[in-house]
Amino acid sequence: MKLFRSVIAAAALVAARSFKTLVAADVKTGSVASVEGSMLSLRKDASGVTVDGAKVTAADIAATNGVIHVIDTVIIPN
Repeated sequence: MKLFRSVIAAAALVAARSFKTLVAADVKTGSVASVEGSMLSLRKDASGVTVDGAKVTAADIAATNGVIHVIDTVIIPN
């Protein structure tokens, strides 16, 4: 269960060290901290957005507490 929580926490991004909603239009290539504390690599180019190599397959899905971005791979923290 601890690994599952770490995986979920690693996938939750913190935008500009605040709890601002991160929408696709705001994404820039660089590094961001996860809620769990690991650094995640973001890359945005003509083919789309990746997070630590995981491709974002759906973005900006509205939720009651922000937005959801779906990736095609599970990100496991180091």
